[in-house]
Amino acid sequence: MNPGQNTISVVTVVRNAPEKTERTIRSVLNQDYQDIEFIIIDGGSDDTTTEIIKQHANRVDSWVSEPDKGPYDAMNKGISRASGEWILFLNAGDTFADSTILTRIFSQDNNSYDLIYGDRIVDYGPFSVLRKSRQIDAIRGGMIFSHQSLLVRTRLVKSSGFQISYSISADYDLIYRLYSEGKRFRYYPEPIATIEAWGISHRHMVRSAREQYAVLKSYSAVSLKERRRHHFRVLVLRCQTLIHRILPRSIVLRLIRFNFRNHLTDIQ
Repeated sequence: MNPGQNTISVVTVVRNAPEKTERTIRSVLNQDYQDIEFIIIDGGSDDTTTEIIKQHANRVDSWVSEPDKGPYDAMNKGISRASGEWILFLNAGDTFADSTILTRIFSQDNNSYDLIYGDRIVDYGPFSVLRKSRQIDAIRGGMIFSHQSLLVRTRLVKSSGFQISYSISADYDLIYRLYSEGKRFRYYPEPIATIEAWGISHRHMVRSAREQYAVLKSYSAVSLKERRRHHFRVLVLRCQTLIHRILPRSIVLRLIRFNFRNHLTDIQ
């Protein structure tokens, strides 16, 4: 492969998830965008995941199956193998929002930008919700978009990658570092990826919020207003976590559907 100006390295990390791996692989291969370098990092699966990867090996540019120290360590391995101008991380089970999204993004001039981020569709199973991203200056309040809907110039992540000391929020750390360095963000007002609900950040919302706050404090002083906002956010997330634990999933889904009733999509 000869990387071009807009070649995109798509990195998928996985362990023991054959059906999800198949879904993500098909989504990547179905993109009509031609300049994709596809990298799969498997964490030493002991089921049929590697068999799924081998079935598509002729269209996967690079893959490896070996133990790692978690998702962010695996993503760092993907970074080390990436040779594209841009890089995007699409976890196993997640997909692109549609087959033409990358073509639409790169039909426009992105030379002035270092990062491109968009919206995401969250798949809850019975229904899906369009979650709009916020303007980049809101990043001090926490993660405002998903890393699956983010394209970053690969050279910016080659040197440091993800700090695996953050078990849930290393992506926020990377994004905030680039923001604090004055890198140029572009908001693309369409969903870039469809992600699965109930992921690790969802299951551990309070810990995620605390890690993001720790990231923020590591880069700059926080104001009294920001401290109060953080404590209120943790309180709200504690309540949400409790509700999700004590109520049946069917009722939780009804509550979520009602809360996002104006943002439901026809993507199932």
